Amino acid sequence: MSTKHRGLDVVWVNRVRTRSEERYRRGLARGNRIAVRDHAVVETLLGAGPRAAAVGSIRVGDAHLTARPPRLTFKRKGGGNYDVVISRELAKLLNEYIDFRRQGGEAVQVETPLFPSSRGGPLGRQAVWRIWRAGLARAGVPRDEQVGTHGARHLYATSYYGACRDLRRTQVQLGHRRSTTTEIYTRVLDSDRFETAEKLYSKEEKDHVATE
Repeated sequence: MSTKHRGLDVVWVNRVRTRSEERYRRGLARGNRIAVRDHAVVETLLGAGPRAAAVGSIRVGDAHLTARPPRLTFKRKGGGNYDVVISRELAKLLNEYIDFRRQGGEAVQVETPLFPSSRGGPLGRQAVWRIWRAGLARAGVPRDEQVGTHGARHLYATSYYGACRDLRRTQVQLGHRRSTTTEIYTRVLDSDRFETAEKLYSKEEKDHVATE
């Protein structure tokens, strides 16, 4: 499978995560709430695949981090909610982030925004977008390869489907009402498989000629 989806390269994603975590660790040591929050936002985008608006509106009570399996409840586009099962690693990070806020004297309640703005209210979609793009810039991602937050969702969707090959499970994770929406990502993978097959065939053909 190709490592690039809508301009989002996995190599760059790894660098984004590394730079973000470095800033996060410094933020924990120095009490920098913005740096700590931003890393939690970036990891949630990559580890749960939500839309930017859903990230901004999620509350602390929507983060079921001690559940088995842990999950996040997001607002679905068009109304309603949906649950995303997350990894233990992401759950641990979000727990650490919430504890950091409480230790800093913040009154973190069930209705409190999980990712608050500097004024304490929920982050807007554009604010989430800016956090994501700032993370790409800090990692040195070239401008022509930078994508919006939906690029993270796209990568999450194709990676998840590629791992399970189950359309229904992927649909539930993404909060899609219709399976036809989810099928977009299966077609992307089929396209990647075709490109790989073409390259492989071309290489085999060249190797055959070289040995004659």
